[in-house]
Amino acid sequence: MDSIDKSNIKIHEHIKVTPPSSTQKTTTPLTYFDIFWLRFHPVERVFFYTLPNSHSHTSFFFQKLVPILKSSFSLTLQHFLPLAGKIVWPSDSPQPFIQFNPNDDGVSFIIAESDLDFNHAIEKSPHEASLSRSFIPHLESTDSFASIISIQITFFPESGFSIGISTHHAILDGKSSIMFIKAWAYLCNKTIETEEPPTLLRELQPLFDRNIVKDLDELGDKFTNNWREFITNMFPNEKGNERCLKILAFEPNLEDSLRATFKLTREDLNKIKQMVLTKWELLDTNELNSKPPCTNFSPEARNSSTDHRGNAKREETQSQNRIAKHREEEIRRKLEPESQKREAGNAKLEPES
Repeated sequence: MDSIDKSNIKIHEHIKVTPPSSTQKTTTPLTYFDIFWLRFHPVERVFFYTLPNSHSHTSFFFQKLVPILKSSFSLTLQHFLPLAGKIVWPSDSPQPFIQFNPNDDGVSFIIAESDLDFNHAIEKSPHEASLSRSFIPHLESTDSFASIISIQITFFPESGFSIGISTHHAILDGKSSIMFIKAWAYLCNKTIETEEPPTLLRELQPLFDRNIVKDLDELGDKFTNNWREFITNMFPNEKGNERCLKILAFEPNLEDSLRATFKLTREDLNKIKQMVLTKWELLDTNELNSKPPCTNFSPEARNSSTDHRGNAKREETQSQNRIAKHREEEIRRKLEPESQKREAGNAKLEPES
């Protein structure tokens, strides 16, 4: 992320936001679902918001809107306390874990301004994929720790603003991060409506009870050892530093790439499903008997009746590349009903062949 061109961005403020009245040091273990993603590239999102003319002036944004975004974010962290901490892996611990220290920790929170054309940034027609990268914050990670979430709010004068979010994949999967965003949006809205401290809806209150996930086969230890072996084999220079928590530098390749928005309806998705089923190709004939063709889309695909953003290569020859969807298994449906809705963390793995 450090290599991304942010010349169009002016940083007004870079602070750490902490939960209110947090004085107790806490630790949260990682499940084997979390450890699986330990050094993967962070999950990055950017949301754009158009402001009405009466609220799009610079003074209103910085004096009214920014304080509300900050205070509601702090209130949200009170419910998602581990997110304000860091992933650490002390020498006396067999596995990494989350640690929150109220004296040192907090979430990186950037207030920025861009001189780019807001309408160009949000348009659906193809445009440079690198354009939106300057609105996404860097997620800090080093040999000794890794941050869990970072925020960048970018103002576009007289137009709107964006909220860029980077989250560590080992702590939040898609469902968990969306729950956090919904909780922040809810508390932000309630902060505007009332002067009293708002109460978060129960369905938006996360569960960080790691005892819900039973590790009877000691997969946590296996995945931890797998990471150590992978780092030793792939990065010989890091030998002896297998506890390193720095995110691997596998950044997306944006050169000669475009980004566009396609609105998919349920009817569109059904057509795609039928096309996949009729065009199904098997590379291994033995796989036909062991792995049936896909008959359902994942929840993420079913929810993509809203705008779906994707990258497309400029060169037509690149269109010959195959697109593959890996198999994932969602375990939340195997938990108790209350845990299915509110369990925070990771809940997907690729099942063994």
